[in-house]
Amino acid sequence: MGPGSRWRLASPPPEEVRRALASYPPLVAHLLHNRGIASQEEAERFLAADERLRADPFLLPDMERAVGRLLQALYRGERVAVYGDFDADGISATALLVEALQALGADPIPYIPHRVNEGHGLNSAALRILRDRGCTLVVSADCGITGLQDGGEVPKSLDIIVTDHHLPTGDWSHALAAVNPHLPGSRPYPWPQLAGVGLALKLAQALFSALGRPWDESLLEFAALGTVADVAPLIGENRYIVRRGIQALRRTQRPGLQALASQAGVALSSLDHETIGFILAPRLNAAGRLEHAEPSLRLLLTQDPVEAQALADRLGLLNSRRQELTQKALARAEEELHRQEAEGPLGPLLMVGGADFPAGIVGLVAGRLAEQYYRPAIVYQQDGDYVRGSARSITEFDVTAAIAQCADLLFRFGGHHQAAGFTTPAANLEPLRRRLQEIAREELANLDLRPTLAIDAEAPLSSLPGPTMRFLQDLAPYGLGNRQPSFLARNLFVLDARSLGDGTHARLKMREGNAVWDAVAFRLGDRLAEMQGEIGIVYTFNTDPRSPNGTMEVSLLDFAPSSSSLPLVR
Repeated sequence: MGPGSRWRLASPPPEEVRRALASYPPLVAHLLHNRGIASQEEAERFLAADERLRADPFLLPDMERAVGRLLQALYRGERVAVYGDFDADGISATALLVEALQALGADPIPYIPHRVNEGHGLNSAALRILRDRGCTLVVSADCGITGLQDGGEVPKSLDIIVTDHHLPTGDWSHALAAVNPHLPGSRPYPWPQLAGVGLALKLAQALFSALGRPWDESLLEFAALGTVADVAPLIGENRYIVRRGIQALRRTQRPGLQALASQAGVALSSLDHETIGFILAPRLNAAGRLEHAEPSLRLLLTQDPVEAQALADRLGLLNSRRQELTQKALARAEEELHRQEAEGPLGPLLMVGGADFPAGIVGLVAGRLAEQYYRPAIVYQQDGDYVRGSARSITEFDVTAAIAQCADLLFRFGGHHQAAGFTTPAANLEPLRRRLQEIAREELANLDLRPTLAIDAEAPLSSLPGPTMRFLQDLAPYGLGNRQPSFLARNLFVLDARSLGDGTHARLKMREGNAVWDAVAFRLGDRLAEMQGEIGIVYTFNTDPRSPNGTMEVSLLDFAPSSSSLPLVR
């Protein structure tokens, strides 16, 4: 957030909701209402996040066919490959399926493609390699629903089972079975917003169920990692997966996960969704962004503590390099946007790129631009005659649907509502830019494209510690669909403010009444000079991930001088 952002304070619940939730304190009822909960039963199920949120895996499309073919492969001793995507979701899904199949007596071959050389999804060259290694069945993890990326064919004598949560924009006739809740014409699945690793988990659950065996709940460790890393909505079954998965991660016996946390300086005993999203997942993603994702997969699967530590150290170094490249590319993107702005107002969709943008980090830069400018943003790398782009969007604009309207200009594309990727001939770049700008201009017309910070309730800092704080912990895990509660507090006096780290962040000391509070302000370091006098703040309470005792700290999301009108809107 920053100057120009708007604060939207949620309205209190209506009287009928207050009566239905009367067993909870008023502020708690307010928070539940803000999350669409209007009854005692809904509240209990949401807060428990237990098996009541877990759906029957056989409700998913093609699950019976997928399980039947896998059972046939197990009985015959066939060689099975697991072909996963190179991001943290795909890597986690691959590890989950490999371990599940190993537990059932198979010896699966994992395969992760190279981001640049092979691209997203299945390709016929890799499938031929797997066939030549003796595989007769390939199970995809977090990819495959958009067809073969090189336009080839599935080798004869090789069956494909697709597990993928991406929108089915291509031809999936190559698959013997396609486990994807978004398939047109399929019966509705109660929780269709599973991540790729969530669908891998459902396949494992269905397979164990068909054999009359209990499934290994430690697989939830992988499922939680991938679900949080992929920013899947943390509602419904995803909430169950991540809540239980975090509990399992806190006591994990996997050497790779122990080493990953140790290298990052994270106390597993206090691990939460933020630790995964901001500390562990970026390390798992770093290898695939800069080199090859294979070390990340090996880390998840290894049983050797020495190898685990070496791999975790390598991922830590790659993550540091990834951070450097991201900052340089972001600065380069902002320079280009300033140049565009000098020629006229920025359009409703941002698009920058060039040969000097590393392919592995264009999505990260697009995400930062979308957040900073509150516009859908596309960042691309041009490599000779080809352009690879990554898009991130805002709530009001379905970027994958927009890109789908330009399919005639593209080699391939795919994604979700707010994230997508594509490859196009360089000659089509400008026509693509013009068409996407026109689509965005039409769909976003008359909208106020300023960042809006949703606030749950007005609450002084002193009102939250105690029972309400314990309830906030019960509301977790937080993420898309269940954002972390944020609060408005007025009339705090800044006693001290100083830069934190490289100056991107800041640390404050504030007085509210007779109490003094320490706070951290992430990504607000450039506004350090404004942190003085009396201010109003929007804040949350976060767990310090490096604290073994789970110490809570105040985290500022935005602030404004109390001397001026706070930027509140309804």
